[in-house]
Amino acid sequence: MYGNYRAQRNYGSEPKPYVPTDEPKQRPEAWTVERREMDEEFKGLQRVMYYLADLIDKAQADPDHEDLKKATLQVYFWDARQFEHFRTVVGRHLHRLLGDTRLNGLVWLFPPEQVIAHPEYALTPAVSFVRDAIRRLEILPIPYVQTLLAVGEALLPETDHVKIPPFLHEPLSDAIPKERIYDIWEPQHHANHQDQVAAYNQTLRSLVMLLMKVTICIQRQYKGQLTANAPPLELMKLPTYRGVSVDGQLLILHAKLEQQIEATSSKVGYANDADELEAGYRSIRLVKRLSGAQERQALKDYALEKIDDLRVYTITEWTGQPFVDIRLP
Repeated sequence: MYGNYRAQRNYGSEPKPYVPTDEPKQRPEAWTVERREMDEEFKGLQRVMYYLADLIDKAQADPDHEDLKKATLQVYFWDARQFEHFRTVVGRHLHRLLGDTRLNGLVWLFPPEQVIAHPEYALTPAVSFVRDAIRRLEILPIPYVQTLLAVGEALLPETDHVKIPPFLHEPLSDAIPKERIYDIWEPQHHANHQDQVAAYNQTLRSLVMLLMKVTICIQRQYKGQLTANAPPLELMKLPTYRGVSVDGQLLILHAKLEQQIEATSSKVGYANDADELEAGYRSIRLVKRLSGAQERQALKDYALEKIDDLRVYTITEWTGQPFVDIRLP
């Protein structure tokens, strides 16, 4: 993983992420689970979560940050598959994470099935999937599958292209072949165990840096058109309600979550194709407005001739409904 933060800046200055260096928390990090054990997996998860926690602490300790309530956080994954896998890992070690006061707030960023999602994150997600954004914004000359490596070669200059060894790369997938992690988990079959771990980690670092460069490229190219805002850091802690039982607080949060999900679904619906909305019975395509004798006949057929301020349209034939009426405000 790789993290950076944008410090408070003077009005009109161009925000630029910090360039990766050898300083702590300023370079991509990678940790491989070298043994197929739960404790070893938790150690890797703990490193990732502490990396995020340290980055947040460093941003909050910046003397140039005058108003920390405005500080926001955004986490980027290449696709939803990676996010779902990470959520599963968080769920396996949920009891340990909740027992750590520095890490329990980060659970809301990657809520497993056992945790109710934060209501505010439903409206302004803290996690973004770069691949989905690129598929909607860009038309790239990539055959078959838009992998991270292929997108990087299409969007970035040649100097930023990443070369991955063939045995650590599948041409039609973004995942490292599963055989490579089994090679690490069974070191007795290989004499160069540490070299394998180093190569695996270096591949992960290269992919993370490539993801960062692709994300920045999209942000700069569509600057001004990407209007959504990242959620503030203060949302990482759920609100508490004095005088309300634990069960009551759960019901309140669940109701708020459903409300935000409904609002988000409505917004997402505006971005869907008309054919997709129509196929899902979420919209009706108005073909033609009727007038004169046709309008009067339609109102008569539906016994609506006594109602004022109605417009009558024809809609698509496959629905089996020849007319639809809309009441004007």
